[in-house]
Amino acid sequence: MSINYTDDPISMLRTVYTAIDLNNDLDRKAIKEITEKSWNICGAAAEEISAELDRILISGNPEKGLQLLADTELLRYIIPELWLQIGYDQDSPYHSLTLWEHSKKVVRLSPCDPETRWASLLHDIGKPFAKKKNSKGYSSFFMHDKIGAKMARGIACRLKWPSDKTEKVISLIGGHMNNDSPLRQADNCAKKD
Repeated sequence: MSINYTDDPISMLRTVYTAIDLNNDLDRKAIKEITEKSWNICGAAAEEISAELDRILISGNPEKGLQLLADTELLRYIIPELWLQIGYDQDSPYHSLTLWEHSKKVVRLSPCDPETRWASLLHDIGKPFAKKKNSKGYSSFFMHDKIGAKMARGIACRLKWPSDKTEKVISLIGGHMNNDSPLRQADNCAKKD
């Protein structure tokens, strides 16, 4: 029996979650079908989208779930600010991974609670908007943490997060460059690959 992703767009996110929960891959047909219908996610209730994304982020394999969101283009419509990270070269001697690969890895390496995982996912969301060439010819991202925190507030509003969740995530993003940040260790470890 086929799932009607047009009438029940949230089922696309449930399909992604079920695949990672069962440690299965989505076959090409499922990926193609979800990709073709991915824009329908715009009609789903924000609270339902947020709840399904929470489940993916705190799952046993958030990296795989996030990649499936990208592969099916659901990410493009849910959080377009993250869509910009796919293939984004950080052009830095400190980062060998693309911005998307780095963000996914930081999520996996961070403590497994929804707020910290969201902050991990969004921690570098301001980088494409803060990018400048430095005197050595590399990219630098001065104030990307503060820009990212402001952008995350808009995402939180769109996803209709409760205020306590919003404030915790924004605080973590805005302070992720601080040595005492719970994201700092995950961020540093993610740079080593």
